[in-house]
Amino acid sequence: MLLGDFNLILSAQDKNNTRINMPMINRFRATIDNLELAPLTLRGRKFTWCNDQQMPTMTKIDHMLALANWLDLFPRTDLQALASLGSDHCPLFLQGDVTFDFYRGYILKHTGFICLVS
Repeated sequence: MLLGDFNLILSAQDKNNTRINMPMINRFRATIDNLELAPLTLRGRKFTWCNDQQMPTMTKIDHMLALANWLDLFPRTDLQALASLGSDHCPLFLQGDVTFDFYRGYILKHTGFICLVS
């Protein structure tokens, strides 16, 4: 599982204006596909970042990605964007049926994980 501010959108719908870099979106999606990852569905808000200007740019650039089979194993995983307090990013909150210790053990024991991140 990967979570973070990727500064990249996965689709044109992840931005509130038409200034879209489709080649960059396609490269990001191809990377996710090559790593056999899938994005968790975000609930609560459409966008996770805003530049707080008078005519704001808003994007969904914060993502949580998991192995596709992980999503099958834990279908009750819920990812929510919470209210932003003093930051231009919304915090993401993950909840589900298992504890973080189990997540950590599952990921580290996944075949090829250490090679993939090193």
